[in-house]
Amino acid sequence: MKKTILLVMLTAMFLFAQQGTVKELYGNGVLKKVEIYQAGKLDGTCRYYNETGIINKVLNYSRGALNGGCYFYYESGIIKERITYKNDKYDGEYFSYFPAGVLKEVGTYSNGLLDGNFKGYYDSGQPLSVSFFKYGLKQGKVFEYYRNGQLKAEAEYKDDRQNGTTKWYYEDGNLKGEWTFIEGNLNGEGREFAANGNPVYIKHYAHAKLDGLVTLFNDDGGLKSESNYSKGMRSGITRSYYENGKVWTEQNFEHDKINGESKTYRKDGTLWFIETYDNGDIVSTKEFSETGDLLKEEIIKKID
Repeated sequence: MKKTILLVMLTAMFLFAQQGTVKELYGNGVLKKVEIYQAGKLDGTCRYYNETGIINKVLNYSRGALNGGCYFYYESGIIKERITYKNDKYDGEYFSYFPAGVLKEVGTYSNGLLDGNFKGYYDSGQPLSVSFFKYGLKQGKVFEYYRNGQLKAEAEYKDDRQNGTTKWYYEDGNLKGEWTFIEGNLNGEGREFAANGNPVYIKHYAHAKLDGLVTLFNDDGGLKSESNYSKGMRSGITRSYYENGKVWTEQNFEHDKINGESKTYRKDGTLWFIETYDNGDIVSTKEFSETGDLLKEEIIKKID
């Protein structure tokens, strides 16, 4: 008998699918949601509330799928996002807002993917960023801004990867650095500058690895060091300099390890030390006087 009753109930559910407006309350009696059904599927404007009765979201359905404008809110009831749907996918205008109701982001979607301009804003209303998408991939110029409206960065994109020159700026508009990218990887020269315009470094890259000469500068813009790299590893002569421009150290690297003679000079340019290395391990040291006389020699490790 019980099985017969259950079968009748299940049959009735399928034969008499939900239709019209359905309301649901929280345990405290506050309205939780209002949904509209047609032939058992959500169809129409549905509203959802938090336990204090403040609107949480408004969704528009057609035959069970999200279609049209949908709205999402903060706990305060202030709008958080406004999204246009088509068959359960973002399709059309998109807006997001700060808790105070100020516009935060605006863009356009097509078939679930960003497509067109996408802009971001500070809570003051000043522009934060501008970019362009095609089929969900970032394309062309991208810009970022400081709160004062000054350009912060600009980059070039192709199929969502940096491609071309990327530049960063200080808040006063002075160039902070510029780097070259190819298909998302650093390639070519990269330069960085201090706030006063003095160079900080000049580096060369190939396939995202240091490759070629790397030059570092002191705070006053004077030469600090020069190193040679190959496929991300130091290879060849590395020199460091005193503030007066004289060579301080001169070392030879192979596969990122010191090899051979490493020389240290005094500020007047006279040779001070010679250290000999074997694959990164120190082998011997020599110390010289300012007149070039050998003062001390020490064998630290014998080479097999």
